[in-house]
Amino acid sequence: METNEIKFTNDEVDEVTHLNAEYQSLLMELGELYLKKMQIENEQSDINATETELQDVYSDLQKKESTLSSRITKKYGPGRPDFARGLYLKDIDTKNK
Repeated sequence: METNEIKFTNDEVDEVTHLNAEYQSLLMELGELYLKKMQIENEQSDINATETELQDVYSDLQKKESTLSSRITKKYGPGRPDFARGLYLKDIDTKNK
């Protein structure tokens, strides 16, 4: 009686086993790469959130500086501050001289 089963050679079995091992190794590497990518994306997200917060703080500081500058100019007239010496240097009106 003839059978429809054919036994692989040892070389063929070894070759299939080797290919399966290579696939398993590749899948492990892809998994590790995916996890690293997720970690980097999470870090990027954290960096973006921190950047947005710092931009908001910078914007608030600019508003405070503008408000202070307007208040000083209104109080002392046109000029510029010299904070190192604690002075306000008024502009000299050269038209009236």
